[in-house]
Amino acid sequence: MINAKSRDWAAPTEPLTVGMQSWTPNLVRKNAPGVLHVHVAATMLVNIRRRLLEASAGSRVYVALTMEGLYDEEVLNVLCEVDAYVIVFGDDSDGKAAYYLAALADRGIPVEPTLRRELALRCWAKRTEGSNFERGRHFEGLLAFMLSHVRGFRIFSRNFNGVSDEIDIVVRVDAFSDACWSESGVPFVIVEAKNWTETVGSSVITVLIRKLETRRGRARIASCSRRLHFRRKPRLRS
Repeated sequence: MINAKSRDWAAPTEPLTVGMQSWTPNLVRKNAPGVLHVHVAATMLVNIRRRLLEASAGSRVYVALTMEGLYDEEVLNVLCEVDAYVIVFGDDSDGKAAYYLAALADRGIPVEPTLRRELALRCWAKRTEGSNFERGRHFEGLLAFMLSHVRGFRIFSRNFNGVSDEIDIVVRVDAFSDACWSESGVPFVIVEAKNWTETVGSSVITVLIRKLETRRGRARIASCSRRLHFRRKPRLRS
């Protein structure tokens, strides 16, 4: 199903060497280092977990699974360990991969608070790793994941392409409350994710305001989030 929908994938012609052993994943990427494992077992087998972890040292790891698999805490821990991208397959699947935190957010998968915090912290710890594209996608996925657990919020779209602009995350207000974003006739909050160490300049804020103004009143709150970088701990004065 996956390689039929995307030309990026092919069946491996020979086993791969991962760690000290050989392993034949279900598919490999043609143009970039990447392996894909199709998870259909009731549990994530120990040997598969080990091979995925070893493969992640030199390749991007993809895991294809059903939506039900995203409810499995054991599976979520493995996806976190290998910093995986996932492809959720089913009748309505488009075969596109998403960072695993983004996939959880897109489908509104509830995650138990302790595990939720662990997944978020481990993603945050990797915020400076990888290419600019990977850092941006990971930070965006982390923000979407955290926003999806705010009561009354639901992720409406990521990388939303309008007529003249693109918005990283569009949040739909799913319930009325006394929160500042809850207003009759205003269903959306827009979010820009900037994985930058430097301060976001006025030009970025100006663009964000312009995006709000072109929403025809359907969004009146916007957020521009950037990661913070502390060079050293502040001294405590007695």
